Amino acid sequence: MSQPKLSSMLLQKRISKRLLPLYIATFLNCLIFWYAIEKLFLTSIGFDTQSIALVTIVYTVVMLLANIPAGILADRWSRKGVLMLSVVALVISCLVGGLSHSFWVYAISASLWGLSYACYAGADQSIIYDLLVEETGSADLYQKYYGRLQVIAGSGLVVSSLVSTLITRNFALSTVYFFSIPFLALSLIVLSRFREPQLHRAEVATLMGVHTKATFKALIHTRTVYYAIGGIVLVSVVSRLLYDFDQLWLIALALPLTLYGPVNALLLSSTWVAGLLTGKLTKRKWLTTVLIILITLSSLGLLVHSNLVVVLGATVLLTSLLLLEVSLGKLLHDALPSKVRAGSSSVVSTAGYIAFIPVALLFGFIGKRFDIFSAAWIVIGLAVLVCLCVWQAFHLTEKH
Repeated sequence: MSQPKLSSMLLQKRISKRLLPLYIATFLNCLIFWYAIEKLFLTSIGFDTQSIALVTIVYTVVMLLANIPAGILADRWSRKGVLMLSVVALVISCLVGGLSHSFWVYAISASLWGLSYACYAGADQSIIYDLLVEETGSADLYQKYYGRLQVIAGSGLVVSSLVSTLITRNFALSTVYFFSIPFLALSLIVLSRFREPQLHRAEVATLMGVHTKATFKALIHTRTVYYAIGGIVLVSVVSRLLYDFDQLWLIALALPLTLYGPVNALLLSSTWVAGLLTGKLTKRKWLTTVLIILITLSSLGLLVHSNLVVVLGATVLLTSLLLLEVSLGKLLHDALPSKVRAGSSSVVSTAGYIAFIPVALLFGFIGKRFDIFSAAWIVIGLAVLVCLCVWQAFHLTEKH
């Protein structure tokens, strides 16, 4: 074996070893057993499509308010620390969710979940990116390692969905919320063992106002960045619609309770697949083209009133948008300095939350006034816009 190849293998082994606590913590954080039955639980305590949309907007507002401060805190303090705050908020969310019997109590649980997600969003990407730069001097392997993190996260979500079926056979829907708490507590212990990269602290001794201004300024860059941001924002809106309302299609199609876990696992498995394929997009232009065509065509399947297989197939293919989001994120991170990487990612995430609120209101109104299949036209239109942004961003990248 040649010396350069041996050195590369040893380097990648060191990177994987350093990332191992983050990988384990991510898997444990994704063992959220109530994801598979949340909307069914909400309907059992009196929620309808519109009230589900309203509680979704409540936690979206919390994410919107907390996202940028959480990102800047991660840049100025500790990304690992912010991830640990995310886990603590999620533990309390699970506890309150399981005790909920009304809209406002569940809104508290949802708000805590929103706070948890705001602390998490962008921090994991920034950690991977900076760790690679710290270890190798470049982020060329970003898609590979972030894709691997996505595979692990997807695996945790799939496992939790399948196990939730066993839990719901023996326990009430509300008790499913409590089963995640021990795994989240264990993830805190594991995460405390992770050694995070320190690049973001090199220039952290700036005033808060200056740092915030630099964060926003970093996003005013090139047309490629604009299209990347546009694509990420639209992917965020579509994916939130799918993950927050997908069970309404299942309820409309009268899916038996025992199938909610496996069906949710099928939906979330697309995250796993996205993690495996993400590194191939920039190398194979034809794969991007095929994926864009599939996403556009598959969205029409959400209009089918009587065929569960078609609706599921459409939902799974649409969640492959996550695959495009990773590649768009790579384009964005390439244009950002380390000291504002997490904060800038949070700004983009916040833009997605802002865009989601009116879309969710409209979705909930149409779903209640007509049906969930009529509301699907919103998803279809947004999916087309995502594909246009992705195509344009990659086209401009090739030109430069």
